[in-house]
Amino acid sequence: MGRKYALLAVVLAFCAFPTAQAQDSFDEYVRKKKQDFGNYVKEKEQRFDEYRRQRNQEFARYMGQKWEQYQGQKPITLPKEKEVPPRPYDERRDGKQENRQIEAVVVPIRQTPMPQPKPVDPIEENNLSTQRGQFVFYGTKMGIRWGKVGNLSLKSVDEKEVARVFLQMTDKEYTDLMADCLELRRQYQLCDWAYYKMTETMARAAYGGKDCNEAVLLQGVVLSQSGYKLRFASDRQKGRLYLLMRVQSDPIDCSCFKIAGESFYVLDGKKVSSLYILNRVYPGEQAMSLNIDRLPTLSQQPTPSRPLKTNLINVSSSVNKNLISFFNDYPRSCNDNNFMTRWAYYANAPVSPEVRKYVYPVLRERIAGQDEMMAVSMLLEWVQQCFPYAYDDQVWHTDRAFFAEESLFYPGSDCEDHAILFSQLVRDLVGLDVCLVYTQNQKNEGHLLTAIGFNSEVKGHSVTVGGKRFVMADPTWSNYPVGRIGSEFYNYKPSVILLKR
Repeated sequence: MGRKYALLAVVLAFCAFPTAQAQDSFDEYVRKKKQDFGNYVKEKEQRFDEYRRQRNQEFARYMGQKWEQYQGQKPITLPKEKEVPPRPYDERRDGKQENRQIEAVVVPIRQTPMPQPKPVDPIEENNLSTQRGQFVFYGTKMGIRWGKVGNLSLKSVDEKEVARVFLQMTDKEYTDLMADCLELRRQYQLCDWAYYKMTETMARAAYGGKDCNEAVLLQGVVLSQSGYKLRFASDRQKGRLYLLMRVQSDPIDCSCFKIAGESFYVLDGKKVSSLYILNRVYPGEQAMSLNIDRLPTLSQQPTPSRPLKTNLINVSSSVNKNLISFFNDYPRSCNDNNFMTRWAYYANAPVSPEVRKYVYPVLRERIAGQDEMMAVSMLLEWVQQCFPYAYDDQVWHTDRAFFAEESLFYPGSDCEDHAILFSQLVRDLVGLDVCLVYTQNQKNEGHLLTAIGFNSEVKGHSVTVGGKRFVMADPTWSNYPVGRIGSEFYNYKPSVILLKR
């Protein structure tokens, strides 16, 4: 028996030896596989970085062409800010603090809705004008009875000469022109800024498309008769007439003049420093608003369909190119010299009926039946993944915020554009209150994100506005879930802008 057990032990030992050897081989195999996979990932990252660099260069060239095409932007006058570059989500860095309450400063926004100015006396057509004309306003043909206004001319920009032609332009022979302008404002749903641009286009068309003194005077006549507060001014050395508009906000890039303690602006982009003010007050005048409370109904010029796809949402977007051109001419504006208030003008503007008809139904169908948290998360992922990042200074050579519609059109956008678009989607499709949140890191690099006022308890970093808790969501940094922000923003006191719903 002893010899049998000894022989069995030798056999078992012999069998165990190749098993240990196989385990060592398997460990070596796993080590090599991990090393190969790490090399593979590193190579992919390098190739992706090179691909992204090339794409950024191509995108910069493309948007540079767009810039030259539109020729509508002015040099920035605000202090230049650095933007925090986007980076992928790193749970090892940010995964420890899930319910941090961050103290914030609420930025007051003065955007009280006001009815559009009206003429002091009702203007009714008298059919004395038989000469009709047409002009094109952002791709939209408009007709008007401007009579013989194109024959009126200024001999100088002296106050008496301006007054003489002003009286001629307000004669009963041109009442039909005024009536048609007000009807166009109603028919095409022109907000104050759109009405300003329409009268500018109409007046120049009356004088053969020229930006002349007579066109400036005609536009001022129409706007003053429509109830807007303005003043004429002249540069007598150059023989130029200017239109100074009283605006409820503060246009950033426009020349400003103080008249009786009020600010008046040259909205056509001309840079002037010294003018002679023709300080004539018009009855019932009212400052114009730069709020885009409704979009003009412009003729359709659909852009090519743009696929915007994630694993959960697949949308094909097409917008009206005429509306994009209208947005491109919009002047940046703020309240009380606080540059952060400018974002509210973009975020509170409505989206077009085309987006509501073709884009919103697809998004609404995909989030149907989901709770608030899941619906917001799906929209957040869609914005994070479908809209490539691009720096304003590289593309536009100036600060350039987008209306939500513009992010659907341009091939690249930055953090402020992502936040504006995402805030619009959450308010319109989920029905929740949203804030814009401006924060900075230790390098003084600025970043704009959002915060959502959920009706249920949601974990995450948050701010409190008006006693209500808003959970943060960053629509720029890839794969950041609702409630997560970069750790570099933990110690900065952000500024919060509560948006309209």
